[in-house]
Amino acid sequence: MSTNAETPSAIPVILLGEFEATAKTFGEALLPDFEVVYLSTIPDLAIKALPSVLRGQAPVYLQPEDKHKLEAASSAPKAIIIAGPAFNDAFVSNAQQALAADDLHVPFFKRAYDVVVVDGGADADAVTKTADVEELAARAVKVLKKAVEEGKFEGEDDGVYVY
Repeated sequence: MSTNAETPSAIPVILLGEFEATAKTFGEALLPDFEVVYLSTIPDLAIKALPSVLRGQAPVYLQPEDKHKLEAASSAPKAIIIAGPAFNDAFVSNAQQALAADDLHVPFFKRAYDVVVVDGGADADAVTKTADVEELAARAVKVLKKAVEEGKFEGEDDGVYVY
């Protein structure tokens, strides 16, 4: 993923997905409009980290490059993008409750799971095709841009939207 120095006008977002390689492709496809400043592939860890990450504070376990991405962002992340099935509706509900307890409001954007074809079927090691990931990210960008226009990134909206 890119650094904020390369994309100064990019809106910082959080990405939750299951495979780092797929997340990297997805994050790169969000540029130049949106930049992933925090990635989590583990739902339990994400729930614990989201409040501090939404305040622009890097969790201690992040690598230096990833800490810099979050700390150098133009603002705190404005949206949470869900791109993996492990981050299901129960996760979203738990995350919303945790964030509300800290008076944090941020919209969630989750994918429609009938959109992407995965090589290898239901195999646990299946990797999504790059072209499919880029297409999915393009769908996300379209929905994210509309959300920006509608004022959903202003810190009051904690709705869930599908891309």
